[in-house]
Amino acid sequence: MGDKIHHYKIKTVWSGKSIVGNADVKSYDRSHRVLNEGKLHPTIIVKEETMIQKAIDLHHEAHKICHIANSVNFEITVHPVVPVKN
Repeated sequence: MGDKIHHYKIKTVWSGKSIVGNADVKSYDRSHRVLNEGKLHPTIIVKEETMIQKAIDLHHEAHKICHIANSVNFEITVHPVVPVKN
């Protein structure tokens, strides 16, 4: 992969209530919420401002054929961030 770095953020909400205090992990129930959407904010760095729209368009085309995005049973939306860096 060379110098490519991927950053991921996840929000986890603990909804389990303590059954008998907090003695150990088994003292909590296993309540949970099912994931119903995914929002991606990929950063694509380009060298010139004229490349911004092309980068966004290519990313949306790639998203259409993404194996992972097409394998889940919830909507994934993509919101590319395209800064210019010379």
